[in-house]
This record gives sequence, structure tokens and C-alpha cells, in this order.
Amino acid sequence: MLTLNPHIDEALVYDRKRAKASGFFARLKYELSLFWEVKKRGYDMVINTTEGERGGYIALLSGAKIRVGVAAKKGIFAKFSPYTHSFRLTLMRHLVESNLDALRAFGLAPTHKDVQLCFSDEDARKVDDMLGGVEKFVHIHPSSRWFFKCLSPAQNAEIIDFVESLGIKAVITAAPDGKELKMVEEILSLCKSAPLNLAGKLTLKQLAALSKRARLFFGADTAAMHIAASQNTPCIAIFGPSGVFNWGAWDNDAKECTYTAKNGVQRMGKHTMFQVSWECAPCGRDGCDGTKKSKCLLEYPLKEVKEEIKTKLHASSLV
Repeated sequence: MLTLNPHIDEALVYDRKRAKASGFFARLKYELSLFWEVKKRGYDMVINTTEGERGGYIALLSGAKIRVGVAAKKGIFAKFSPYTHSFRLTLMRHLVESNLDALRAFGLAPTHKDVQLCFSDEDARKVDDMLGGVEKFVHIHPSSRWFFKCLSPAQNAEIIDFVESLGIKAVITAAPDGKELKMVEEILSLCKSAPLNLAGKLTLKQLAALSKRARLFFGADTAAMHIAASQNTPCIAIFGPSGVFNWGAWDNDAKECTYTAKNGVQRMGKHTMFQVSWECAPCGRDGCDGTKKSKCLLEYPLKEVKEEIKTKLHASSLV
């Protein structure tokens, strides 16, 4: 997500899979080597936007005079903070604004809040080759690694067929994961139309390149939605257990977040987020009563969603 950004000189990566697969001493050695890589660069300031203790240890051992991070609620750092400046994460607040509190804690007022994700020219060329001459399309990403955040295959097929009925190509993507690919296969088996299937064929950078070319994004509350929003592509998503006020697609042209309601249909600039107005939404759970299935999604009526898709495509002079 960070590489190729012109504002970032270097990205040091913590390989979580490698660490978990290692024994205790091997993992300790690996983590200490990462701490040393941070320390030897002699940073003036470190900023940690998560609550985890690892970030606190890295901040403390970095040697930086200015250390900004999330105030711990429990543990050793609740008593002995590793930070010179701290802030707290708040519930009914978008994550972009919460992360920017790191600057506010240091006394800086953010003036630009646009989210950037950069890809290479080679990524763009590969996407063009995969599109095979398709120019006007809607990017549809129906899946998530958490299936309780997804519409049913039948609902997704209905949306895909609706887009295609407007004379616009639907381009489908998904992660190269067996369960997600199986879901896409089921969706396609229910489709009456013939969308372009790129599921499992794109890297995250190429996903950004595809989204940038798209006239509209439709999908689940997932990383693909945020990637599309970073490319200034209008997004439509249907939320289930998670809160739009935390995770709605961020509009780069907006100065303030307008996702202020608990649920229901909410908009921020070019983006529209749908969610039921039920009292239980958002619940923050992995489906209803531990079923891994969310009724608020599986029972969501699609008429208003289709109207919004048509309205946004009409604004792009496509229908």
C-alpha cells in the first residue's frame, strides 16, 4: 500500500507470517533485527497509529525525540507511556480522522486529507491488456475474506445483470483465495449476462489501476472499496456488521467526514454507503447469533441500490 508513494522514502515490513511460523528465539531475533533497522536510521519522529504493544516498543527503542502514538488502556504502557505525545481512538469516528489525530496530538492541523495509493505504469499496462479493449465498465468486487460482510451470490448476480442491462460492462474481481474464487464461480453461474471475470488475477496495485479506469465501484465493505476510493472512483457499497462512520469510502475532495449517522443510507461526496436502519446495526459481530451470516445483508432490498448505480452512471454520461 505504501510503496511507490513519492512522499515515502522507504518501507520496512514486519512479516507477520514469518514471525508466527518461527520458534520463540527465531521470532525474537527477527523482531529485534527489525527494531535495530528502525533505530539505526535515527528518525526524528515516530508515529504509531495502532494500539498494539509492538509499535510502542519500536517507538521507545527508536531513539526518536518525538514519539506519537495511541494511549494504551491497559498493560505496562498504560502506566509508563512510550510516547511523548498521545491520542485516543474514538468509536463513532472515521479511521482517517482518527489516524490524523496523531498530527493533532503534536499540534499540527491537517489541511489535506486525501488518501493515496500509487501503482506503476507497468501495472496500468497489464490491466489494459486484461481489459482487452473494454473502456466503459463498473468494477464489482463482491467478496471479502469475511463472508458475513457479503451479499449473497444471487444478490450479486442481480446487480451484475442490472449493470450489464444498462449497456455497461461489469468487471469482477476477487482475491486469489479458494473460497472467494468459489463464491465468484457461484455468482457467475447465476448471471444471465457475461461479465468480464478477473477474479484472482490482479495484485493489489493492479486492482488500484483497474479501479482508476472504472466509472463506478460496487462491492462489499472491504479493502477493494477503499482502494477504489483512493483512485477517486465513485463507490457504492452495502455495509453489514461494521459501521459506515468508521469505514465508509473516503472522498478525497471532502474536508470533513459526513458519515455521522449510526446506520441507514449515507453519502460522502461522490460515494454512497447503504446499510439497514435496524436498531441492531451495526452490531460489530461475525454474523447473526454466531451463524457467520448477516441478515442485514442477505435481506437487503436492491431497488434503491440499482437506482443509485444508474444515477451515478448517468452523472458520468454513460446511461
